[in-house]
Order: sequence, then structure tokens, then C-alpha cells
Amino acid sequence: THRLESLLLVTTTVDPNACHVAAVRPMEEPMTSVEAVTSSSSSEAREVSAFRSAAKRFYATGDEEAGAVLLRFDELSAFFSSSSQQQQDNAVVVIDAQEEDPYGLSAATRDPVLRAAYLRAKDDARKEVHALSLSERRSTLKAALFDEPSHDNGPSTAFSNVKRAVGALRRFAHAYGGDVAAQPLLRGAIAFLVEQQRSTRVLRWVLDAAVLTETGGPTYVRDVVDLFRELPLLRVDVNLPESLSLELDPNWSDANLHRLIRTCKAHRPVIDAAGPTGHILHTDRPRLNSDGNHDDALCLDGFCLDLGIFFS
Repeated sequence: THRLESLLLVTTTVDPNACHVAAVRPMEEPMTSVEAVTSSSSSEAREVSAFRSAAKRFYATGDEEAGAVLLRFDELSAFFSSSSQQQQDNAVVVIDAQEEDPYGLSAATRDPVLRAAYLRAKDDARKEVHALSLSERRSTLKAALFDEPSHDNGPSTAFSNVKRAVGALRRFAHAYGGDVAAQPLLRGAIAFLVEQQRSTRVLRWVLDAAVLTETGGPTYVRDVVDLFRELPLLRVDVNLPESLSLELDPNWSDANLHRLIRTCKAHRPVIDAAGPTGHILHTDRPRLNSDGNHDDALCLDGFCLDLGIFFS
């Protein structure tokens, strides 16, 4: 980077005899991680702790200042691991004169043992943030799945409910169709709906819960569950954190399934790169309205018109 280039330029032009060089930590014999922690001074321990906190902020929120701290650590580590001793000594003069260093990065990146402690701190922070995020997503998924709707929209075959389901699927595909996390889910939905349309029996879609909890955030998890509810995909078995099993409402007709499939396939160019998620099981229960006899229709003098054609 330009910061390292300028640092190299300065360190190659500074005369080490013309100025006082700040004391450099002597290189010690390698210690185990336990020895490194127990032998570190209280100031070093505080600096490692501050660095770990910065790493947590960055991994949790993307904080720019915290990200700059991690970037500076990487820059200095690369410089001190590839430069000569004279360049390192001269660089210490420049860094100490020009930079505040509340995280002790200059000392940490010159000392292999201390640098290892900083790397462990960064890795621990990343793991902790991931674990907290995963726990939050799992809790969100469980709460959303067992949160019963506060209103009754009537039979699933009602024209308004079919239209609502198609609209919800279209909005979800627009919002998440380009998201890597959602691509396998959308492909899986297409595969399930196509197979369900071909069968006179109710099918079951078994999903790995990690598809929802290992990727995306709590908002994505809630949006997926809301989509399942609107389609409507009925919750039949919840075995968190391993799996989630869903079945389509048996009252949905082939015609209305076709409308959902067409909505999914309209976004196929976006999601072609990913394979479908989940697997499909067959049940012994029959579908109750595959021919669409119970779908909403407008009937006048014995002539009935499928209302669905107005939004197909």
C-alpha cells in the first residue's frame, strides 16, 4: 500500500546515527501460548484486550475505525516480517513520532510471540461474534416458526390469499434473488413446487436448518418464515437446529401452483448458479383440490371465470 511504500522510503533514507532510535523489544526465544499470556506485562495485556474489542466491533458491526486497526496490524506485520533490521529500527522512529498507538501495534508486529497473541485475539473475536450471531439467528427462527399469525385470512383457496402468496414470493425474489444465501432456497422452492404440481399426493420438503441459520441475518430469517407462511407452506416437523420440514397446503390447485412456479422461474437467471436445497419426501395423503374445483371463481348464469387469470 502507499503507506508501506512511504514507510520504506523514509526508513531507507534515515541515518540511524543522526537521530535517537527508540528502544526495540529484544527478540526472545519462542514461548508457548500459555507462557506468552502469563509473561506479558499488564500494559500489553490491556493492549491485546483493546485490540480484541476492536476486532469484535469490526466483525459484529463493520465499524470502520475498528477495521482500520485490523488493517494497520496487517500492514505492519507484513512490513516487519519482510524488512531488514535497519529498516525496522528506522521505521520505529517514524511510527513513534507520527502515530498514536493505543493498541500497541508497533510492538506487537515486531515481536513474534506478541504478534501470535494478537492473531489469536482476532481469531477469538471472530469466533465469538459468529457464535453469538448464530445463536441469535437460531432463536429468531424458532420464535418465528412458532409465532402464530394474529389474523385469519380465510381459506387458502381464496383469490386474495393466492394473490398475496404470489406477491410475497415475487417480493422475496426481488429482495434476495441476488443473495448467495437465498439462491439455493429459491431453487429448492422451484423443485418442490414443480414436483408437488406433478403429484396427486402431498409432498414434504425437508430443509437443513443451516440454510437459514448459517447465512443471512435475523431479518433474512424472519422474511423466509414469513414467505413460508404466505405460500402457504405448513410447518409439520421442526427439529432445530438440524432440520425443518414443510408441506404445501393440500387445498392448493395445480393452476395456483403454476402461478407460484412461474413467479420463481422469472428470477431463474439470477439464481441459476446454485443448486436446490433440501430433499423431497412423498406422503400417503391426497391433495384435496388439485383440479381447482374449490378455487375462487366468478360465476354468472352458470359460466365461471377463474379470478386468478387477472394476475397470472
